[in-house]
Amino acid sequence: MNDTATLSGFNAVDFFCGAGGSSRGLVSAGCRVVAGIDRDPEYRATFVANNVDATGRTPEFLNLDLMPRSDRTPGGQRNEVVAAIAKIVDSAQGEAKRPLLFVFCPPCQPFTSVNRGKLSADIEESRDQDKGLLYHSLGYIDTFRPDAVLCENVSGIQDRKFGGVWQHFDAGVAALGYIVGSSVVDTADFGIPQVRRRSVLLAVRRDVFAGDPTMLDEDGRLTVPTADLLAERMTARQAIGHLPALEAGETHPDDQDHRASKVSDINRQRLQAAPEGGTNEHYRGTDLEVGCHSRLRDRMHRDGRKSGGFTDAYTRIYADRPAPTITTKCFSFSNGRFGHFDRSQNRALSIREAACLQSFPEDYRFITPSISMAAKMVGNAVPPRLAEFYARHLIGIVGSAEDHTGSRVSMTA
Repeated sequence: MNDTATLSGFNAVDFFCGAGGSSRGLVSAGCRVVAGIDRDPEYRATFVANNVDATGRTPEFLNLDLMPRSDRTPGGQRNEVVAAIAKIVDSAQGEAKRPLLFVFCPPCQPFTSVNRGKLSADIEESRDQDKGLLYHSLGYIDTFRPDAVLCENVSGIQDRKFGGVWQHFDAGVAALGYIVGSSVVDTADFGIPQVRRRSVLLAVRRDVFAGDPTMLDEDGRLTVPTADLLAERMTARQAIGHLPALEAGETHPDDQDHRASKVSDINRQRLQAAPEGGTNEHYRGTDLEVGCHSRLRDRMHRDGRKSGGFTDAYTRIYADRPAPTITTKCFSFSNGRFGHFDRSQNRALSIREAACLQSFPEDYRFITPSISMAAKMVGNAVPPRLAEFYARHLIGIVGSAEDHTGSRVSMTA
């Protein structure tokens, strides 16, 4: 197919693309994702297979490290990335001129505090380097001057204890000639069946801004919508209640991603005892209580504290509320509130169920034999519906490519 008229959005490059959650949202918004970039090659098959645009074109997957090469990051491939993007974007613009969108959703692990005391020295070093990914992303914006920028990460990235990473990126984009705005949003307010607080930054180059002046606040910053007013709040039951029942360790024959992990005998007993929702307090004083939980409770009692710890581990999700945040451990009953709400199904969420709670379409395929890798793909993804909403919003406030074709030099100049 070559009907370019069916695409009315951006040509887009998805940095830190992972398995393609943000790209899937862009495609649904009518964009053409020309390339995704990630240093993990395991994402390639999933990303490419699921993000074919309306014209039948598949995106390029660049298995490259976005950092510049240095003594600290000897594997950095910034120069190779720049050359590859220049070639791909020029080719895409030659086929059909569209505004250019860059999406940056770098790894969020450096900006969370969960289990940080248990990390190895190598992982600590890797995460410390990842804190600089947004800083180095400014160089790609400066080089290519995309018409718009979308950035998403955990809400905690805005905490000053992380060194002002988010604030520096915000100010850096503005200094490059963009109107910028950012906010913290909850995905449940966008019709996504999951509570997931995220930091979102939007930016439009000043010379192509075509929005209404009311879209700017009193300081001239871009207003970031914090809810989809047309979307109804969705519950876990609405999102996954129609999927076929599964046993622990089973894969549905008609959907290889509707697969659930095995559970141990003791966890099967815990699941049988677990009510829908609630905490793991109902195990207290029984043989089902987890040893570390009882030790933590005893320590808190000695310290005069009444509550604390991870009281949602080994529990079931609520049926008639949005699900909790889907993480890379969403396939494991012991790692959060990931037990299925249906008490006749004594298991954790399947990969398909977790993906639906992330708002992936049900035909999205996670191409890996490993259930833990599939869960990593799902848990680390940007909810596609969130990316779609913000892509549509940006489409509405960026002038058409024909209006400003001379505002950006050739990528290969």
